[in-house]
Amino acid sequence: MSPRVSVILPTHNRAPVLARSIRSVLAQSASDLELIVVDDASTDATAEVLAGFDDPRLRRLRHDTRQGAAAARNTGLSAARAEWVAFQDSDDEWLLDKLERQEALLAADSALGAVYCAFVRVAGDQVVRTPGARVCRRAGWLHAEILRDSFISTQTLLVRRDVLDAVGGFDAALPRFQDWELMMRLSRHHAIGCVDEPLVVVHTLPDAITHDAPARLRARQRIVERHAVWLAAQPRILAEHRYAVGHLNALAGDMREARRWLRQAVAADPSFLKGWAALGLTVLGPRGYRRATTLRAGLRGRS
Repeated sequence: MSPRVSVILPTHNRAPVLARSIRSVLAQSASDLELIVVDDASTDATAEVLAGFDDPRLRRLRHDTRQGAAAARNTGLSAARAEWVAFQDSDDEWLLDKLERQEALLAADSALGAVYCAFVRVAGDQVVRTPGARVCRRAGWLHAEILRDSFISTQTLLVRRDVLDAVGGFDAALPRFQDWELMMRLSRHHAIGCVDEPLVVVHTLPDAITHDAPARLRARQRIVERHAVWLAAQPRILAEHRYAVGHLNALAGDMREARRWLRQAVAADPSFLKGWAALGLTVLGPRGYRRATTLRAGLRGRS
């Protein structure tokens, strides 16, 4: 018989923390699951870590060449046998009742395409809860909220398999924000449920893709281009996305591209003061822009 939930866990060279992540899945109170670990061409001791688990629910797949986390999730999805799919990351932990709480919500409402939960991100001494106060509406038809903000992380999701198939899975060309972009598409057609309690602990490691600024820039630009039609109907949200691309270009030192994107940001919404301020700061050049934005961030932190 097929399991109730397929859990897909992509990994690449995370042997020191992988066992913790796997244990948090296999220990779930809702135990009717399969865990599909997709080894994305690891060169460390990942194979040895996986061999240390004697649990028939654990399935192992491997890429011979590295393809990225989104492609690895799609590989796992093609092998999944359950009608519901969840995702885990090799750095992170689930609380013991994470799946049980989400399954109850998804089973109770057939109109929901997916259920997510809150999470806490741990980076050194900092602990941040997501969603934060900026996210006003946390369940229901969330397309506009999700276009504005990335607050649903992959490892917090439980999704109906047919819904994932209908939207086409993850965009393997994105180097970052694959979960955000997926939820932009999914939330366009389906209501989203929420367990508004942190049931996932996200550990940010020093070499995580989160810290890859060029990847962040490429991903933000691709999202703006791919979802141009939807964003055009939300001028302020479009302005914020264009600002993000312009700001990242300025931080990277490409002031010409930065000005082009920032001009597009204020053209989308002339009342967008942050865009005008950033555009003005570009006259300082790359070093001056970085100093000014660092100073501004520090002043906001003290207020």
